Amino acid sequence: MKTYQIANILLQYPAKWEVENEGNLVSFYDAKDGFGALQLSHFFVENPKAIVLEKELIDFIERLPEGVKVQSIDNYAHCSFINEDEIFWEYWLFLKENTLLVLTYNCSEEDFGKEKAIVDSIVESAIAS
Repeated sequence: MKTYQIANILLQYPAKWEVENEGNLVSFYDAKDGFGALQLSHFFVENPKAIVLEKELIDFIERLPEGVKVQSIDNYAHCSFINEDEIFWEYWLFLKENTLLVLTYNCSEEDFGKEKAIVDSIVESAIAS
């Protein structure tokens, strides 16, 4: 496993996965055997107590498909869906101190679940850090 740090948050990801950093967007993926990409963005928040995670995630997604609900689970917000282009999307949003982190995973509908355990492990490492 390798470690990637953003502000005060550490993510652990498989050693064979690639990382691309494009400013405020970081992508994690398996270039050889992978199916999708886990991306994250982070933002500095001046007043973390004013953040409502579910609302922030809905605002971030912009076009949440009808019937899809954003859930609050422990200390993060989450939702997943398959869009009209048959792309599976999964979102997580959490706040640690003054850092708001949005994680997004996407892959084709037919590849849904093939990297789930790995992606969930990476996300859990960030949330637990």
